Amino acid sequence: MKRFSKGEKVIYGAYGVGVVNKVVEKEIQGQKLKFYEIFFEDSNSKIFIPVERIDRAGVRKLIEPEEIKDVFSKFQSPVEFMDISDWKSRYRENLEKVKSGNIFQIAEVIRDLSLLNRKKPLSMRERELLEKAKKIFVDEISEVKNTSPDEIRKKLDSLLKEERDLV
Repeated sequence: MKRFSKGEKVIYGAYGVGVVNKVVEKEIQGQKLKFYEIFFEDSNSKIFIPVERIDRAGVRKLIEPEEIKDVFSKFQSPVEFMDISDWKSRYRENLEKVKSGNIFQIAEVIRDLSLLNRKKPLSMRERELLEKAKKIFVDEISEVKNTSPDEIRKKLDSLLKEERDLV
């Protein structure tokens, strides 16, 4: 089981970067359980995740600086076949990738939806998911690199403008 310390920055699925405030004990249905309290500055909200379920919840540490190059290489890798006609199933699949909190899967969602958007307009829900994925991606990379989100967003936008086709 993963252990997080007070003040440690973590990623939690579609919420993005948060800070572990503390471990609290709460009584639920007569049982005392320990929870991580994680604060998300962007939304000024906090959530409580049971310590014993932290692995299944998808909370993870930020990536290491050495992994950034590999993450950005996702934007250059070939796109697997994507059914461009069925947006609902594509949306569900991409939503699961974003909710996983896995930055490599989030990069795939950004790459694939950005390329698809060149071919045809995305549905409103897919546009929102794309923006959410970009925000999570930019926030984590800027945190790891200790640089401004604007700088990372510019680099991301530049990579996404490169001409590529869907396979």
